[in-house]
Amino acid sequence: MEDATPFAPNAEFHDAQVDVLYRNMPAGILASAVNASLLAALLWPLVPHPLLFLWCLTLWIIAGARALLIVGYRRGRPAAWTSADWHRWMLIGTTAAGVGWGSSAFFLSPAVPLSYELIQVLVLGGMTAGAASVLSVSFRLFLCYAIATTFPILGHFFLSGEEFHTLMGLMGTLFVLATTRSAWNYNRTILSSIRLRLDKAALVESLTMRTQAVEQLNREITKEVEERRLIEEQLRTIQRDLERRIEERTEALARTNIRLQEEVEEHRRTERARLSSEQRFNYLTDNLNQGVWFAQVQPPQVLYVNPAFERMWGLPADRFYQNPKLWRDCIHPDDRQAITQAYDAQIADPAGHDIQRQYRIVRPGGQVRWIHDRMVIHRRPGGEADRLSGITEDITEARELEDQLRQAQKMEAVGRLAGGVAHDFNNVMTVILGYSAVLLQELSQHSSARRFVEEIRNAGERCAALTGQLLAFSRKQMLHPVSLDLHQVIRDLMALLKSLIGEHITIVLQLDPAPRWVTVDAVQLEQVLLNLAVNARDAMPHGGTLTIETDQALPHQVWGPELPPRSASTYVRLRLHDTGTGIDPATKGKIFEPFFTTKPQGRGTGLGLSTVYGIVHQSGGTITVDSTVGEGTTMTVFLPETAPPQNALSDSAPPTDDRPGTEVILLVEDEPSVRLLTQHILRTHGYTVYEAQNGFEALDLIRRGALHVDLLLTDLVMPGMNGKDLAMRLRRHFAGLRVLYISGYSDQPAVTADKASGQTRFLQKPFSPEDLIRKVRHILQTAAEAEVTPPASPERAGR
Repeated sequence: MEDATPFAPNAEFHDAQVDVLYRNMPAGILASAVNASLLAALLWPLVPHPLLFLWCLTLWIIAGARALLIVGYRRGRPAAWTSADWHRWMLIGTTAAGVGWGSSAFFLSPAVPLSYELIQVLVLGGMTAGAASVLSVSFRLFLCYAIATTFPILGHFFLSGEEFHTLMGLMGTLFVLATTRSAWNYNRTILSSIRLRLDKAALVESLTMRTQAVEQLNREITKEVEERRLIEEQLRTIQRDLERRIEERTEALARTNIRLQEEVEEHRRTERARLSSEQRFNYLTDNLNQGVWFAQVQPPQVLYVNPAFERMWGLPADRFYQNPKLWRDCIHPDDRQAITQAYDAQIADPAGHDIQRQYRIVRPGGQVRWIHDRMVIHRRPGGEADRLSGITEDITEARELEDQLRQAQKMEAVGRLAGGVAHDFNNVMTVILGYSAVLLQELSQHSSARRFVEEIRNAGERCAALTGQLLAFSRKQMLHPVSLDLHQVIRDLMALLKSLIGEHITIVLQLDPAPRWVTVDAVQLEQVLLNLAVNARDAMPHGGTLTIETDQALPHQVWGPELPPRSASTYVRLRLHDTGTGIDPATKGKIFEPFFTTKPQGRGTGLGLSTVYGIVHQSGGTITVDSTVGEGTTMTVFLPETAPPQNALSDSAPPTDDRPGTEVILLVEDEPSVRLLTQHILRTHGYTVYEAQNGFEALDLIRRGALHVDLLLTDLVMPGMNGKDLAMRLRRHFAGLRVLYISGYSDQPAVTADKASGQTRFLQKPFSPEDLIRKVRHILQTAAEAEVTPPASPERAGR
C-alpha cells in the first residue's frame, strides 16, 4: 500500500491498515448489494429488464466475490498472501464495484424522468459518501472507487448540453471534491489511529513484560523470604555473614551500574564521533574536484560516488547504483578490453592491492575525456576481494597540454634542424651562384659553355629559394620589417590573387572599416597571403568562395588566459575562410611540418604552410586552424598591431657607380670556399682584402699588422667567436668601423640591435657578386658622406 502518510510505514503498520479495511468492508459490500437492488427496483419500469437484471446481477456477483475475499482473509491470514496481496485484490474488487455503479449512468436517457435521475444521483452520491468512511483507510482505494462511480454520470451531465444537467454536473463535481477531501481527512485520522493503536499495543506489551518481570522478581523475593523464615533459626548464626554478602553484592551491582553507564556514555561519544567523521567525509568528498567512489565486489554493487564523479562522467549517481557495470560501458571502445582485463586480473589476484590506469571515457553527449583512475582493493583475511575504493581525476586538459608541448618541441626541433641545414646549404649555394656569376662575366656571349653555366646558376637559384623557405619556417631568415596598412597590401594583391586562384573561385573581402597597421616584412607578408590563398584554392577544385576578413583582437583572444612575456596590447586578426573539402584531425596536426603535403608527388614541396608558420611567428604573431571535413577551413593569422608610421626609413642600397674600390676590407669567413669567392670578387673590383678564417685570427692579424680597416666583412655565425663579438672588439681599435654581416641565417634581434648605430648592414647568403659589391659600395659611400661634416666630439677633437 502506498498511501501518503506522515508515519514511517512498516509491515506491522500495513497489516493493521489492511485489517481495518477488511473489517470495514462488509458494511460497504452489504450497502452496495442492497442499494443495487433498490435502484433496480426503482428503475424497473423505465429500463429494459434484461439489461437491468444483468447490471444488478453483476453487482451482486462482485459483492459476493468481495465477501468471499473477506472470508478468505479472516480464515487464511496470515498463512496465505501478504498484506500487499490482500490489498491488491480488494483494490481490484472495489474498482470493479465502482465501475459497476458507474455503468448505471448509461441507464439515463431522455425517457427517464428528472425525479428518477435525481434519485439515481442521490444513490450514487450516497455510495460515494459511504465509501469515504469505509474505504478511506486506503485513500487510493477510495479514489479508484469514487472515480469509477461518479465520472460516467458526471460526463453524461456535462455532455448532455442542457443547462440543468450542466448545473447538476457542477454540483456533482463539487460533491465529489468535498467527499474526496473528507476521505483524505478520514484517511489521516484512521492512519493516526492505527499508529496510536500500534504504539499503545507496543507500550502495553512492554509494560506487560515489565510487570511480569516485576511479578517474577516479587515471587522470587517472596519465596526467598519464606525460605528465610523457615530456616531463620538455622541461619541466625550466619546473619552477619549474609549481611556482609548482601553489602558486597550491592556494591558490585553499583559498580556494574556505573560501568554500564560509562559504556553507554562511551557508546554515545563514539556515535557522535562517527556522525562528525561522516559529516567531515561528506563535506570533503562533495567539495573535491576528483571523483571518489566505493563499490562492493560480490554481489557487484556501487556503494557511493561523489558529485565530482557525476560531473566527470556526465551521469547521475542513481545510474551507477542501478547498473554497477555502467562505468565499463562508458569506457572508450578502444580502451575497454585492456582496462577491464587489467582491473579484473588485479581483483582476482590475492596479492593485488591497488592499480592505476589512464583511459578514455565517452560521455552521454559523445564527448571523449581522459581519466586517471586509482583503485584500492580491500580484502578479507583469506585474500578474497571484498570492497573497492578509488579516486578518479579528469586529465583531459593535462593530456592536451602535453600534446601541445610535444608538438611545440617537435616544431622547434624541426625548425632548428631546418635552419642548420639551410645555413650549411646556403654556404654551398653562395659558392655555386657566385662562381656561376664569375664564369658568366668571363665567358663571351657566344661561348658554347655559357648555356651550361646558366643552367648551373638557375638550379642554384631554385635551391636558394628552397632554403629560403626552410629559413622562413625555422624563423632564422633576415626580415626587413616596415609599417604597412594590411588592408592596402590585400587590395594591391587582389589582381594577382584573382589570376592565381582562377575564375571558378569567388573572393569576398570583409575588411575592418578602420585601417589596421602591422610592422612586418612586406615581401614576406605577401608570401603569407599568397601561400594561404593557394592552399585554399587547392581545397576547392570545383569552385567555391574564399573570404578574407580583418578585425582587431585582444591578447587573451590570441593567447588565452596565460599571456606570453612580450604580448602586444592589440593584435590584427586576418582570416582566410574557404568552402573547400576541409582537413581531417590527423592531417591538421601536421600541416605546419616542413615537407608534409597531401598533394601527389611532384605537385608540392610541403613548405608552403611551414613557411607561413615561420614568417608569422618570427613577426611576433601566431596562426591557428579551424576546419571541418566537408565544410571548409579557416586560417587565422594574428599579428601585433602598431601605430601608423610617421616617416619611412629604408635599408635598401641604392644603385652605385662602377668605379673601382680603394678601401681596405677585412674578410672573416670560416668556410674556405666562400672566403675564396668573396675575396676574388672584392679584389676584382679594386678593394684591398685581408683574410681570416675566424675571429681570433682576425684580431691577431690586426695586432701584428697594425692595419687600418675601412670595412669589416664577417660571417655572423662562426665557431669560437661570432661576427657580432668580433665587430665589438674591433670597434675599440677603429671608431666608427663599418660592418657588413653575411650568413646563411641570422638571429634577427642580434643584427637589429647592432644596426641601430647605422654602421651595420646584413647580406643574406647566397648572394651574387653584384649584390655584394652594391652593398659594400653603399656602406662605404655612406661612411664617406658622414665624414664630410663630422660632428664635434672629444674623440675627434683629440685626433
